Amino acid sequence: MCKFGFYEMFKDLFKAAAGPENAVKYQTVGFAVSSAAAEFIADIALCPMEAVSSPTPPSEINNNVDSALVESKDPDFRQGYFPYHCS
Repeated sequence: MCKFGFYEMFKDLFKAAAGPENAVKYQTVGFAVSSAAAEFIADIALCPMEAVSSPTPPSEINNNVDSALVESKDPDFRQGYFPYHCS
């Protein structure tokens, strides 16, 4: 909702700043700049929420991967997983 609202706001703002003739002439550029500005502000607004949200607890992920390691018979899977898990 935040991104689309800012997009409409910036679209009208840039259209008014460019004037009626240039708004029609550079309409595609105005849409692209409006979208980029809205995306930038929406990313900043949503950053704190993304930092605290987690779909599954990390301990559950580790338990699932550890059980997959025990059940796996593929030695390449185990060799590739250890450096990734410890980093």
